[in-house]
Amino acid sequence: MVRKPTTEEPPPERAPRRPAAPDAAGRLGAYAAKRDFSRTSEPDAADAADAQDAAGAPRFVVQHHLATRLHHDLRLERDGVAVSWAVPKGLPDLPGVRHLAIQTEDHPLRYLTFEGDIPAGEYGGGPMRIWDSGTYEALEWGEGKATVRLHGRRHRGEYHLFRTDADQWMVVRADQPAAGELPPDPPALLPMLATAWPRPFDDDAWLFEVKWDGMRALARVQRPGRGTDGRTVLRARHGNDISPAWPELAGLWERVLARNAVLDGEIVALDDAGRPSFQRLQRRMHLDDERGVARAAKRAPVTYMVFDLLAVDGVELWREPLSDRLARLDEVLVPSGRVQRSAVFPGDGSVLFEAVREQGMEGVIGKRAASAYQPGRRSRDWRKVKVRREVSCVIGGWTTGEGRRSNSFGALLLGLYAEGELRYVGRAGTGFDEAELTSLAARLARLAAPEAPFADPPRVPGARWVRPELVCRIEYSEATEGGLLRVPVHKGLVDGADPRACTVEDFG
Repeated sequence: MVRKPTTEEPPPERAPRRPAAPDAAGRLGAYAAKRDFSRTSEPDAADAADAQDAAGAPRFVVQHHLATRLHHDLRLERDGVAVSWAVPKGLPDLPGVRHLAIQTEDHPLRYLTFEGDIPAGEYGGGPMRIWDSGTYEALEWGEGKATVRLHGRRHRGEYHLFRTDADQWMVVRADQPAAGELPPDPPALLPMLATAWPRPFDDDAWLFEVKWDGMRALARVQRPGRGTDGRTVLRARHGNDISPAWPELAGLWERVLARNAVLDGEIVALDDAGRPSFQRLQRRMHLDDERGVARAAKRAPVTYMVFDLLAVDGVELWREPLSDRLARLDEVLVPSGRVQRSAVFPGDGSVLFEAVREQGMEGVIGKRAASAYQPGRRSRDWRKVKVRREVSCVIGGWTTGEGRRSNSFGALLLGLYAEGELRYVGRAGTGFDEAELTSLAARLARLAAPEAPFADPPRVPGARWVRPELVCRIEYSEATEGGLLRVPVHKGLVDGADPRACTVEDFG
């Protein structure tokens, strides 16, 4: 099972709750006026009286509110209502860090346990989840100021709130965090890799999901609270930082209910039918100027499909079973248009495979439900079954083009390494659009070489050779007995790949 941190501070002794003020219901007029309770599931103002007489210390809640912009709502039970502030950066974790807090209307006490999705068009429309809750002590409470000590799961300490102008307040932490209260920075990990599998299968001990045709990326997220802004760092399969290329995913941290976490997923560009399009994605992979990236993000935005949670708030989840990791992922992830949870289908791999085949998608991945995550390793605990097989090949040359391609090239000459030598495995002449033909021809011209890099050069009319530095993805139906690709189709270049890592063992 998933291990939970054990640094929680015990709550204070329970004391009789302050009796409700006689005007509590009247203080909820502004709250009621802003909401249509026939549309929203938020507590009605009339619910206030139902929770006034419970015994115990006064309660607090911090709600993670993804409205027009993310903020945390701090609510303190006081005189029969929940006195409320919107805190854009959340409560600070360290003393000396000041965060803006905007006082909002008083809320009914039942709001202290509310979470759900407020409908679009309603006041504060958007997902709301409980970030923290517990009890508190009011050390000072006066006009325009309050000092409280929180006893929650995440926030355990003393905080000053003070008004600066009208509804504008500031909140600052007064004490140092206790040892172990704040989680360490998340670890640097490499993704676990799947083993190619020849056919789909069914097994109740396995979980199956769509194999997304995109770019694998681990996301390391950190929320504000220590004097810095929230941030998302995306790293590709080999650990290189690719965050600047995908600005629309910069807000991923807002969708994770954690101080920090590491997620595993795939960056995909969806076509008009909602299917992943690697070609759309590839057009953005080579952009490095800020303006070009921004234009491409508007023209072909991407989605991050999340399928694993490796670490959260100091807990190393990758050592736990996949089923436990996914349960924790569902607790901390709030999906949106740009961040989605990859759906899981227990047991029925064959049914899912036929569904993705009908939709023209790449394939499925089966994962053993009880398996731990193995960073940087390929394992049979994850098995990928492709509708058409795929391999990364080294470009060793090209053939001259004819007709419309007379100014570019006809086909790429492909190879894979075996025992240190580059072996010819076939040629791919389809899968290119006009823009790619032009850009790739220019790159090939810069890599021109006088001799073939292949140990067994093919006898192909019009062949031109290049230094074996570029790697491309090739889709094919099968490998012949002679080791050649049958019906190869170019799917795009693979930036940053090591050509010598492309070996004949990669044939699926």
